[in-house]
Amino acid sequence: MSTSEQVSLGAPPAGAEAAQARALAKRNAQRRAGFLRQILRWHWISAAICLIGMLLFAITGITLNHAGSIPATPRVTERTADLPADLLPLVQAAEAEEAAKKTPEGVSAVDTRKADGGTVGPKEGETPPAAEVPRRFYGSVELDATRLGRDASQIAEEVIQHLTALVGSTVRLTLEIEANIPSGAPDNVVRTVSENCRTLRFKTQGFEKE
Repeated sequence: MSTSEQVSLGAPPAGAEAAQARALAKRNAQRRAGFLRQILRWHWISAAICLIGMLLFAITGITLNHAGSIPATPRVTERTADLPADLLPLVQAAEAEEAAKKTPEGVSAVDTRKADGGTVGPKEGETPPAAEVPRRFYGSVELDATRLGRDASQIAEEVIQHLTALVGSTVRLTLEIEANIPSGAPDNVVRTVSENCRTLRFKTQGFEKE
């Protein structure tokens, strides 16, 4: 047997090497495609989780900022129990001490306790006097012109919202603007501001030379 025949018998044919290379490339491509599919799948899963979290935060923010608009019925539970006789003097002493703290100087506190440990209430058919409650609120605050949106939004959420949530309340807001311009306002600014004020239905507005 010649040397060329021995070499040809020991080496694999060229077609088998090409087939193996194609098979290897196909397996690499399949692994890469599977890896990309997993990345895409987890991308959608993480995006869905983030969306759900954002929706929960949005719903929570809406309910907290508009709590007065959500109807609710309070549930009141009353319980009655008998106080042991040995504890009654301690409770009476604590009530007397608390009443003495709330009574102004020079005014004697009236003992409304009965001998049996009860309290003296209004007579039958007599309406107890109603406690006086404030019926009007007023306030004024200076706002930063460069951060007007932030300050106004904070005032609306922390003050105005609580007042408008009260049944029968009427809240009136007045915005007063005062600008000092040492160098003077140019004609285009005067014209633009005046037209915008008329469009926004300002009750009073104008520029002054002094």
